Amino acid sequence: MIFPINKTTRSHWNNDINLTRPITLIETARKIFIKVLVKRLAKILSLNKVLQGSNYAALLNESTLEPLKIVQSIIEDANKENKEVWILLMDISKAFDSVSMIMLEKSLKRIKVPEPLIKIIMDINLNRTNKVIVNGEFTKEYEVEDGVDQGEVWSPLLWRIFYDALLTRLAKIKNETGYTMETTKHIDINKNISKKLEITYNASAFMDDTTLIGGNKQKLIKMIEICHEFFEINDIKANIKKYELIRINSSEDNENNELIINNEKIEKVNNPEENRFLGIYFRHDNRRKVYKDRIRSTINDACRLFRWKKLKEKQIIAIWNIVIIPRIEYQLQAIVLTEDECNELIRKINVLIKHSCDLPSTTPNFLLHDKDIYGLKHIYNLQIENLSKNIIYMMNDEGRLKEIMELKMIQEQNKIWTRQCIGNLNSKTFRRQNSWLINAIDLLKKEKISICNHEYNDKYIHHCIEGGTSEIIEFLTANEIEKNLERKVIITWNDPEGNTIFSENKKKSRSKKYKRIGVHLIPNSHSINDKDNSPTLIACTGCNKNIKRINDGICHIYIENENSRVINNRKEDNKIKPYESLGDIKNRNEKIITKNKLKQSPIIEEIEESKLANINYNKKIDEIDQMIEASENFIEELKNNIIEHTDEIYDTLIQVNKGKMKIKNRKKITTYISTIMITNYYDKDIIYWKKNIRLESEDENVTKKWLQTIILTLIIFQNNSKINLIIKNSIVSEILHFQELNSRRKLDIDHHLELNYIISYIENHNLQIDIRDKGEDPDYIEIINDLETENELIMKKDEDIEAIHIEDEILKINEYNIYWNNNLIKWAYRRWSKIISQAKWKHELLHCKLVEDLFINNYKDEFDWEISLEFISNRNQCRKLICNTQDSLDRTYKIKNLLMILPTYKLLYDRGTNKINSLICPRCEEEIETWDHIWTCNQNEFNIKDVIENTIIEIEKNYITNGQRHETEENTRQQKDEDDTKIIFDNIETFNEIKVEFVLFLDNKSVILPNKKRYWELLRGIFNKNLNNLGKNKKGSKDIIRRLWELCYDNIKKEIWHKRTERTIEIEKAEGITKGDKRKRKREDKKSKEPENNKKQKNIKNKENTKKQDQNQIIKLVTYERSIGRSLNTGKKDGRWNTIQKLIPLDIDK
Repeated sequence: MIFPINKTTRSHWNNDINLTRPITLIETARKIFIKVLVKRLAKILSLNKVLQGSNYAALLNESTLEPLKIVQSIIEDANKENKEVWILLMDISKAFDSVSMIMLEKSLKRIKVPEPLIKIIMDINLNRTNKVIVNGEFTKEYEVEDGVDQGEVWSPLLWRIFYDALLTRLAKIKNETGYTMETTKHIDINKNISKKLEITYNASAFMDDTTLIGGNKQKLIKMIEICHEFFEINDIKANIKKYELIRINSSEDNENNELIINNEKIEKVNNPEENRFLGIYFRHDNRRKVYKDRIRSTINDACRLFRWKKLKEKQIIAIWNIVIIPRIEYQLQAIVLTEDECNELIRKINVLIKHSCDLPSTTPNFLLHDKDIYGLKHIYNLQIENLSKNIIYMMNDEGRLKEIMELKMIQEQNKIWTRQCIGNLNSKTFRRQNSWLINAIDLLKKEKISICNHEYNDKYIHHCIEGGTSEIIEFLTANEIEKNLERKVIITWNDPEGNTIFSENKKKSRSKKYKRIGVHLIPNSHSINDKDNSPTLIACTGCNKNIKRINDGICHIYIENENSRVINNRKEDNKIKPYESLGDIKNRNEKIITKNKLKQSPIIEEIEESKLANINYNKKIDEIDQMIEASENFIEELKNNIIEHTDEIYDTLIQVNKGKMKIKNRKKITTYISTIMITNYYDKDIIYWKKNIRLESEDENVTKKWLQTIILTLIIFQNNSKINLIIKNSIVSEILHFQELNSRRKLDIDHHLELNYIISYIENHNLQIDIRDKGEDPDYIEIINDLETENELIMKKDEDIEAIHIEDEILKINEYNIYWNNNLIKWAYRRWSKIISQAKWKHELLHCKLVEDLFINNYKDEFDWEISLEFISNRNQCRKLICNTQDSLDRTYKIKNLLMILPTYKLLYDRGTNKINSLICPRCEEEIETWDHIWTCNQNEFNIKDVIENTIIEIEKNYITNGQRHETEENTRQQKDEDDTKIIFDNIETFNEIKVEFVLFLDNKSVILPNKKRYWELLRGIFNKNLNNLGKNKKGSKDIIRRLWELCYDNIKKEIWHKRTERTIEIEKAEGITKGDKRKRKREDKKSKEPENNKKQKNIKNKENTKKQDQNQIIKLVTYERSIGRSLNTGKKDGRWNTIQKLIPLDIDK
């Protein structure tokens, strides 16, 4: 059956089949059968790389990311290097329907698909009939001749196989027709070793979306002819009218710039409205604005819809997080937004949500983005989560992505004259043309995230350039870093004869030895011999150093790479004068040469190649030394027990137990004891090695301990060993599941570091390993139970056993990894990024001025913020997925009350609200109506303590009148739904015992809030942890206290705030003030303008505010980093963020 889906935005396709996308509806049983075939075939094609790599669909480990990055990188490179490129975005009409069965069969035979499978494919595709669903009815059956069904499981794979012949033909002429990205990789400066890197592309495809990439027009036309010849042979219709051309740095001749295919001119050339490819819009000039505007357009459309529908804030947030955010994330593949840009883009949705839930526009935004309150996803956090995973996936990709990314890093390395790796370069951001990769690395650096760490010994040190110890970049000040790439700087060095050379930086050099060319400067005749004063520099008109072929009166020379330095200078009478005397310049230049010679003094050691038979044994020794930290005795024991015989089968049994034991006569701590036992497969009495060890690490993850124990076990086996690994069932599943995942999904696994190492170790050492569940064999169960009992006895007796530590840095297999503050991240990258994003919002709360009184003595850890934020977000009354008006009103009140921004007369007066002409309380008319005054006003019928006591009395009355009466089953069910005090009624005895303690506790002085009692904490909605100690060990005491606390809060709101509001409305009505009047602002009297020096005062005030903000930002950063540091080892969010002590800001005025 075929169902035509409308392609257009119109409600109906008007019986025009060209406006539809026909989707075939297929039986479930057939889909399951075909899915099995496809999964097996796709695995074989992927592992053996049977098909051309330029199509990025239908196989494992491929997505739209690859073709998008290729097109984007070429556009970036062409603009940056001023090279010509022609990119044609092709369109095929009804691609799947155009597949010829004869040609499909030939395509399957071409790649040697087994004959039985070909017969199955052809039989299903040839012997079939279809019906079309039109207006809810079926048409007559018709026989299908050509085409694969759009909606069939194997259609994408069959299309790729069919289309592969064309891509293979194009690949053969890649070097003749394609575009080449190139750069020079400097390997060693001292030895002048370098190599040229080149990557050539001429075609890229995702399913039928094909892109041709030509170095010029003629090259592109040659590929177009081949493509259209293929289309003609297979009766495929190319939709030339929809072709789009991106043309960069082409000839200015209009006739040569036109592209005509089959007598049809391509109209969409460098489309001003951008060229669309796989849902991303590209521009020929690589401007960032186009990508940003697309994201802005998506947000504006969503906000317009939200306003029209008049949705509640929960509904808006759900649609934003589930629908809009994935669309924005897809667009972020083409652009890296700064934090300011993200804040600007999300401002509209923030304002909309605040308006929807009746919060003031000045409400801090962290309340919206904190997951424990509203949970609105922020674009910047989304981008960090996305980049931290995707950039590692691309940099470690086994295909073309890694080639492109590394080439771009080397280009940047050459551009800024540094030997350091760009992935870990600690410097200011340099101005450059738009480059996604470099922008991404820079953005991550701002969050202290890097993708490399070469601080210690590193096997990937080749990312850096060898040789050279001092760089020009090191001599630049913070202000010069961005300026010096564009500005003409003066560079000086001493030549081998000891002469001081000056040069003005001019341009890049094509020489392999020198990176830059400059204008030769010499001291004038008056200063050439004056070593005590600054020389006056003039341009040399020509000398023996001149490298120009034609002498035009300007001497150009090569600039020294290593021993040169930048000198500060000034201009006097349009002449250049350094800020150093000639003698000082010469001496400092000599010091640089001497320093470099000392650092470069080579120690040459001739190492003879070992011809010993036990070379693998020696490698094992090295691996053990590098990986394991333990006592010398244990290391020696491990080395002595390396299993060298590979002709036997070994049963390796592992058991890991968690428990508490004393370590070195200290207090009992949680620890893990592992037992490793290696026996003979045929004779379990033959034990080759057995050892109990204690694993030391800061995190308490059981799975991690199991995997570390497996690593320790595998390392003692020689290559080609046969091993039966007997472990817990959950660990078997973890390893097998990890093997099935593609490279991208593996980064979402928490223990990818250890699992990657295990899989790679098994493959690299050719271990024949069978991973088994310990429950498979009764013999194994008995041995494992004995090992478990043995571990428990060790813990009970507090035996002192060997402690070992496995260094995480040694386990990394990927060339590029995520580091935070030079610490390796060993958890799932995206999940870890979410943790640090949430830490950011928690620290915004910690430093918020409106709640700073709640964190004055936060080290005392008085408040339970988990319960408090659950209450403030109203999740105690209404679940996150449920939305209603009352829920919205309750949450808004609780947030305003927490921040003390309820609409008091003082607040309204300070805001300049219309017709509010006084700060005085309208009820008592004695004091200023502040937030505190609301609850203490002498016009209140009850004070706070009275309301709390009345709440308890009311509960007791309800129990006497309702709690004991006889009810029918139906009435009882209704009462359970309506009765707020059911928890208390069910545990009335416990309630009677703790009610007095509860009142006395709230009447005590608060430890946190100065000069206030604890019921002021209750009033703000903050739950005190010590409440849980009341009625300890009593049945249901915690639930009773929490429900009683919530009832007291609600009654205070009802008895004081609601009555205050009612009375205030009455007073305002009598004065003729309506709600509409208060929505307006007061009009300022033009006559009462401030004096003329108002601008100066504002400027001074703005500077002071900026200084304070900068200082507060530094303080926030300190506490934020402490929290992230705690999460680094555990992989969990910091539950004690609220106890981090804040720094006290200095008084700026002083």
